[in-house]
Amino acid sequence: MARKPRIEYPGAVYHIMSRGNRGEDIFRDDQDRHSFLDTLSEACDRCGWLIHAYALMNNHYHLLLETPESNMVVGMHWLQGTYTRRFNVRHHLRGHVLQGRYKALVVEADRGNYFSQAANYIHLNPVRSGLIRDPQGALTQYSWSSLPAYLHSQPRPPWLVAQRTLGNLGLEDNDRGLSLYGEHLRKLAVHILQQTLSEEDKKAWSELTSGWCLGGEAFRERMKKHASEQIALHDRRSYAGEAALFHDQVAAEGMVQEAMHRLGISEEHLDYMRKGDVRKQVLAWWVRRSSCVRNDWIASRLKMGRGSNLSRMVRQVEMATSGAASRMKEMIKKED
Repeated sequence: MARKPRIEYPGAVYHIMSRGNRGEDIFRDDQDRHSFLDTLSEACDRCGWLIHAYALMNNHYHLLLETPESNMVVGMHWLQGTYTRRFNVRHHLRGHVLQGRYKALVVEADRGNYFSQAANYIHLNPVRSGLIRDPQGALTQYSWSSLPAYLHSQPRPPWLVAQRTLGNLGLEDNDRGLSLYGEHLRKLAVHILQQTLSEEDKKAWSELTSGWCLGGEAFRERMKKHASEQIALHDRRSYAGEAALFHDQVAAEGMVQEAMHRLGISEEHLDYMRKGDVRKQVLAWWVRRSSCVRNDWIASRLKMGRGSNLSRMVRQVEMATSGAASRMKEMIKKED
């Protein structure tokens, strides 16, 4: 059966869920969890993403992800691929860590309470999994979700935003609003443990795990139209869509031009510089670090030969702490 294309548009919100390959653990210890959150932070910087809620379990993770630009697919490709490489290097493994097809359910964010239902579902995942059995105690005892950062028992990273979740419930991002949100979740946790959830919450949470869209009838009709349009624009090689790919390449081109200016490199220089010239390597490192474009695009744009060789060069630049590469890295970054 052909895979359904992903629905992408500026400002889209998704419930993302991905499980371990063959149901195996994707986080073996806290160092793996820290590694995933670091990788997620990098993906947010590259793609401009906002995370409204997350939960890391042993063999899967949940995100409530907002994409100001239409770049969910290419960003998820980078996020999952990069985490897999880091996991495999650390544990001396090879092959898949995550299932090949992650779930990306689009959520209506501006009407109804669908947005807060998705956030609640993610924040209460440890309760449903049996990791928290006393909701009258501290729900924040599970440290690998966004809830501790919501309720100020952990620092809130810049890519994690609480205002929209709270606002959807008529609350503000202040001590009173956060206290009321914590109490709201504790009541829901009791209903989960006592199996007395409302039919509305049961229906919404069921759709978050088995549906393709969470929203009202008008929103669902708009999403069907988006899906039809993306089928027409479908790039079968990447499922990214021509519009998303074009946008990412335009953004990356701007980064190339600015970085070349800072390093004093002209277009004519690129033609006669060696493919592995350290200046080209630093340019490639900067574009990889700051955008979602693929290695083949970077290698072609910078006249560096095959894209398959790019990762090794970029790693060398990333690790450089002295010498020409290190100096040029600082030249590129100094005006950020």
